[in-house]
Amino acid sequence: MHKEHFSHKTASHVLRAIERHLNVTPYGKMTPLSSAEESLVTLLNPKPSYKVGETLSLRVDLYDQDGQHKSSGGDFLLARIFSLYLDASASGVLEDFSNGTYKVTFTLFWPGRVEVSVQLVHPSDVVSVLWKARQQDYDKIMYKGIFMNHTGIQEEHQCFQHLVKWKHLCKYKDYRDNEYFFCLKPKYLSCNHLRYLYSKNSEDLNLSRQEFHILLSSMLINWQTLSDKRNLQGLIHQQQQLATGVEFETPVWA
Repeated sequence: MHKEHFSHKTASHVLRAIERHLNVTPYGKMTPLSSAEESLVTLLNPKPSYKVGETLSLRVDLYDQDGQHKSSGGDFLLARIFSLYLDASASGVLEDFSNGTYKVTFTLFWPGRVEVSVQLVHPSDVVSVLWKARQQDYDKIMYKGIFMNHTGIQEEHQCFQHLVKWKHLCKYKDYRDNEYFFCLKPKYLSCNHLRYLYSKNSEDLNLSRQEFHILLSSMLINWQTLSDKRNLQGLIHQQQQLATGVEFETPVWA
């Protein structure tokens, strides 16, 4: 019997493939972000109508805030077809040409009216900042220990799941799992006065001021264009603005 050979890819292989599309070079001078309002969507080879099973293709050209065509890829785009009447939807297959141009291909799965939506979720620079934040070796969860004695004296100090460089630490062992955790030693109490532990999300992302500015700028841009969503009736025979979510309708026959 013929045996099929499958390519087994680990998570690290997938992540490395994603990273190849990201602009992971260090940031220098601030550059304009990809702009939904400046960008264009073109329906490729438009037809008066389509049949179920056929494909619908779009070309997306991304421009920055200054109206210049992007020269790199890595933007986070969401493209889908949907029908509110049928409560149906399907995502498109996105091809990144790494030069600011993208191709989106949809398979038409149902007859009737089909609406198409293309959204710019994050510009490529923002994707790179988020990727860096994900890759950083920092404590995403912060642990705090409450130390208290019988007289009511209380101290709160940071705790860790791994050994840190501070010299004055309290060391604790979980005998069930043979694991250790550590807390900064209290100033007035002993290590035996640890009573409670709690955790919270860390607020430190280890991002530069410039990277925070990129995130903030993107949030403001997307917020402004969300209210400018365009609903285009009929087929698109020429280039249309992407905005944050361009939508148009096309008839599909069984």
